[in-house]
Amino acid sequence: MASWGASIPCGGSFTQRCENPPRRFRITKATLMKRVQWYLVEGWTSVECRIGDKQPVYLCSLNQGSVSLEVEFEESEDIIFRARGYRGVRLSGYYVSQSTETDLCEVKAAEDARSYYNALRPCKCMETCTNGAMLELENDKVESTKHLENGTDNNVEGSRSCNIQKDEICEGEVVHSKHLEDIASDMEVIVELESVKVATVKHLEDDIADTAGLRNNEVDCVHHLEEDIVSDVEGSEQQIAIVERTCDVQIDEAVQDADILGRSGEEFCNED
Repeated sequence: MASWGASIPCGGSFTQRCENPPRRFRITKATLMKRVQWYLVEGWTSVECRIGDKQPVYLCSLNQGSVSLEVEFEESEDIIFRARGYRGVRLSGYYVSQSTETDLCEVKAAEDARSYYNALRPCKCMETCTNGAMLELENDKVESTKHLENGTDNNVEGSRSCNIQKDEICEGEVVHSKHLEDIASDMEVIVELESVKVATVKHLEDDIADTAGLRNNEVDCVHHLEEDIVSDVEGSEQQIAIVERTCDVQIDEAVQDADILGRSGEEFCNED
């Protein structure tokens, strides 16, 4: 039984290439990867697969940890796995060989038969053992050896796939460390920008306070000017009233003088 695994990056995909003949494999677990960017928010991540040109099929959704699966594939077309959400997903499982379910039963039956004949051998005479029984035991032995060889090949193949997965994981860790270094440098720049922004805001607050003080002084000056204007207007109104009264008095005096002159002229004319 050889192991199977796939790493699907966040928003990316993984393609399982078809083989001829197709190999059957079973997915038993889906696990969320660690966040590459620490400032990403938590959320659900879903996994879907698409076989060839068919419609995609939903497999599972995760927001933390891992989830167990029991999904088997044996397709003659490429299978595309895609992760949609906030984090990547690792799928793990194993290849299901033809001997996994059927041949293992035959191996067990052959071992049971060999044990049975070995148990009967001390009890029976060598002359009662037939050539046919010995030949059957030899055939069982040969079949058991073949099954063991197939199992060894599968184990070698599983070890190779595990090594490949380890290499992929190491590469992913290197990329992850580089991303962390880039994020750290970006954060330093952001902190510097925030400091400059805070200083600028303080200067603006000081300027606004100074401007407000000047505006208050201007308002006080305007109030004083308004009071002076009101007082000047009142003084002007009083002067106008005095002038009007003086004019009225002068007019009355002129009228009286005209009356006196007129009377004097009439008297003078009458005397003549």
